[in-house]
Amino acid sequence: MSKNCQFGLTIFNQSHRINELHTEGRTHWAMPAEEHDFDFLGINVPSTYQQGLIPDGEEPPWGFLRVVATARERFGFKAGLLDAHRLWLQPEQIGAQIKAAGAKLVGLNPTSVNVPEAIAIARICDRIGVPYILGGIHATLGLSNAVQDFPKAFAIVRGNGEVAIGEILSVAFRGAEKRLPGIWYQGQNLLPVTEYAPKLAPDDIPMIRQDVYIEEPLYRHTIYHAGAFKEVREATLFVTYGCPFECTFCASPIMVNRGNDVPYARPEVSRILDEVEHVVSGLGADAVYFLDDMAFISGGNIRDFYLGLESRSLLGKFMWRGLTRAPVILRRDFNDEVMGMMQASGAWKIALGVESGNDIVLKRIKKKVATHQVVQAVQKLVRFGIQPKGFFVLGFPGETRSQIEDTVRFIADLKTIGMTEAGIFQFKPYPGTEEFGLLMAERPDLVPQLSYLKRTYTDLAGRARESAENHVWLPDDLRIAEIPSGEVRTYITGALEAFYGFGLSGGLTSPCV
Repeated sequence: MSKNCQFGLTIFNQSHRINELHTEGRTHWAMPAEEHDFDFLGINVPSTYQQGLIPDGEEPPWGFLRVVATARERFGFKAGLLDAHRLWLQPEQIGAQIKAAGAKLVGLNPTSVNVPEAIAIARICDRIGVPYILGGIHATLGLSNAVQDFPKAFAIVRGNGEVAIGEILSVAFRGAEKRLPGIWYQGQNLLPVTEYAPKLAPDDIPMIRQDVYIEEPLYRHTIYHAGAFKEVREATLFVTYGCPFECTFCASPIMVNRGNDVPYARPEVSRILDEVEHVVSGLGADAVYFLDDMAFISGGNIRDFYLGLESRSLLGKFMWRGLTRAPVILRRDFNDEVMGMMQASGAWKIALGVESGNDIVLKRIKKKVATHQVVQAVQKLVRFGIQPKGFFVLGFPGETRSQIEDTVRFIADLKTIGMTEAGIFQFKPYPGTEEFGLLMAERPDLVPQLSYLKRTYTDLAGRARESAENHVWLPDDLRIAEIPSGEVRTYITGALEAFYGFGLSGGLTSPCV
């Protein structure tokens, strides 16, 4: 889902398509643009129901970018990325691009909601005789399902792909032995693949040179800041690994192998500064969006970042936004001096994962946040001139009407104390999450009704697909909460209308929900 909302006064002009002039006259549309005959071509699989709803320019496939850069710069293979999602490519176009790029091995990265699109690309690969591998969310959350969905895959990776890609390409092209855990190879029994692939520390992953790997790395859009509208040239950054928390509705605890591995890692501040300097001084960005769940987790992180920007003469040259949690903002080391440094470093918007306005629900989903902390964090951000945004979820399993109404009231209360933007979502259980496991155990009859997991299309641009609203919303008569999903939907649209002060025409396909 989108991390932005079209209905607020803080973000406008979000519809985005990659400029066709960038690809005109090129033999292929993969990056790096000047290369061909790739040993490995990663394909960012289109997520068709998001196209046209979520800005294509906002979030490049950072996990895949790390894999491609590592394959090239650490293991010495010719690797590239075809961003088929942001280019809105159809299956036959993707097949033509695979041929034009001279790809010897293709990589796919499906999530829970775009498996059909990935299967369509896999069939193209089978037809033109190019082997493919699989990694990412779908492969990690359910390896056995991934093997069933992609039985002809050369290899499937569970967990991070940066180390695994080196072995897979060496096996494919150099006759190397299969040694690493977390990789299923064609014809192998699933039983040995119970571990995760090894991972690199963030400092050891090659820095992503965005002009080399990303088509149109700067996303131009308009924001409302300091009482005026302003167009920015925003670059995204993803600098950390994982998340230190274990919310029951989130895939992160499974993705990071929580309990058996380090769930969160952060590079040295010098590496973060290098990445900022690359996009600001090198590419001309005047805004940065840290996509990490938590790029900064302590006051010391903020202090080091501020002082580093000062030493590199970067203060005042860009603004930035990011995500965190209320208790982080309330930490003792986030004192007034540090908050001032945060604002002076360019912070203009911080999004908080609030989820619920009911403390019983927050405890149930293991949020480790209380409503009074959210209020205090919003007030603190406002006091230092930083716009607070909140993410909320309605319709958790067993959630009562009264608890949902608590959240609706809480959203309104937060607006009165300065929250400027709200993203409100309907709860959906995704495979691999703790909530999905509970649902499978307690209410397996509901799983076949989750339409967003069962989509089939023939046209990746959406002309022959089901309408997006069928995947934005659960079926109206489905009961995951104590009230039907249709009523949850009404509460969401009502809360959005109240927050932004006008009706949601076409709100069924809003990225806010």
